[in-house]
Amino acid sequence: MNRKHLIILMFIILIASAIRFHDPTFRSIWGDEAHSIYRAIEYSQSGIQAATANILKDSHLPAYFLLLSIWIKGFGIGEYSLRLLSIVIGILTVAVFYIFARELFEERTALVSAFLLAISPLAVMHSQELRMYGLMLFFTILSSYYFWRLLSGRKDILSIIGYIIFTILLMLTQIYAILVIAAQFIMLLIEYCKERQLSRGLYILLAQVFIAAIVSPFYLKILLAGLPSAVSGGGDMAFSVFPSYIKPFLFFFVLTLGETVAPWNIPVVVPSIAIFGHLFLRSFKRLSDKKIVFLLVQCLFPVLFAAIFLRPTMPKYLITALPFYLLLIGCSISTIPSRAGRYCLITAITVLQFCSVYNYFNLKEYHNSNQIEPWRKVSIIIISDYHKGDIIITSYRYIVYQILNYYLNISRGGDYSLCSMQNAGSEIVPVPEKILENKRIWLVTHIIDDRVFPADYIPKLKARINKGYKLLRDDRFIPYEETLVSKVPINRHKTGSARIDLRLYGHKQ
Repeated sequence: MNRKHLIILMFIILIASAIRFHDPTFRSIWGDEAHSIYRAIEYSQSGIQAATANILKDSHLPAYFLLLSIWIKGFGIGEYSLRLLSIVIGILTVAVFYIFARELFEERTALVSAFLLAISPLAVMHSQELRMYGLMLFFTILSSYYFWRLLSGRKDILSIIGYIIFTILLMLTQIYAILVIAAQFIMLLIEYCKERQLSRGLYILLAQVFIAAIVSPFYLKILLAGLPSAVSGGGDMAFSVFPSYIKPFLFFFVLTLGETVAPWNIPVVVPSIAIFGHLFLRSFKRLSDKKIVFLLVQCLFPVLFAAIFLRPTMPKYLITALPFYLLLIGCSISTIPSRAGRYCLITAITVLQFCSVYNYFNLKEYHNSNQIEPWRKVSIIIISDYHKGDIIITSYRYIVYQILNYYLNISRGGDYSLCSMQNAGSEIVPVPEKILENKRIWLVTHIIDDRVFPADYIPKLKARINKGYKLLRDDRFIPYEETLVSKVPINRHKTGSARIDLRLYGHKQ
């Protein structure tokens, strides 16, 4: 790499860092992030034996939670410090992506592709989120880097060890990583059909068998815990309602613009589809190039397989396709003969991507309404008006109880009294009469309660409270009609409901 290219790369990493470090706590912790925090706390507070038992009984794969638990020990449990881990992973991902791209292509393509990842709305979002998807992207790139080296005939021990280590880590991060390995296997079959030499890919197959043996106990546990119902569409996810022939386009839409642009945002969506669609389709003109075939297989197989067979797949599960998609786009841009044409395309893409990133930082047009709920604001309201002896009753344990307990007690070291309508196993428990004898009651409910509790459960509780209490305040946050999902004909919630309902009751006498 010459000095000019090094300066450009440093500038790209600086841009990636600036975006990811921009106000990482602008939105509150949401339900799945709270789950990450609680799992990491369990691991960090347990001994090796107890942590191992927790890992083996958890329905999630352990890599991210273990890493987060180590991070907590060093940097604390504060919201900013927790998000800092994802930021660091996101920045490192841009750097290793450049190395991967440089292994396949020349300097120009590597730099263009690294820049595309630096400003990718999907990558930016998961570089600030307390979930495993940013780490999944990181390990996908590293596994693919060493896989390509082996596929290209480099049989050095470093490549073999690197492939095994990073593929195991990838497989222990998120279950959809199995699609990456399946795509690699398909690439091996393609190579065998071309060259009819089994020996060339045999050591990669042996490495995959070894990897499968290592991770199989974790995958068997998940399979027994209910993977069949997920594959058949038992999950309650918005994307599961769309037919399989539409979902690939939705997935590529998210790979292009992230999860914060509405499909009817014409000024952003139409030019993005035109530019990215054209650049992506140009790749099919180079099917004689083994590198392009490799990228297409790694990009298309997870998307098409998930769309056809894995009904409840959310787009973020396919973030593993993002580096291959962006490499194809970057390669198409780099092969345009006109320098002015290349610069115009990069400029247009930058403007369009920043529109989506702007939406992200301003909580606009989110596909997932869970991620825009203002739980920090709800907690501040409770703190500002909390009296000694107050009791806080929460509904859905996975979301309401865990998030409020984090904001009120875990992160602040507070001593606020919370109880949940569910126990730790998410089984419904009746609210004791003794609790309803307090002077003041905070009741915090959530829009998903209608899917967690019997239809009359919470209305009956409110009726019980209304008998002896008067309503002092009633704050509702994020009306359902204002969310993106309400504008799509999938009827997830009732009209007139709100994402969060915060009520304060005081004795009538």
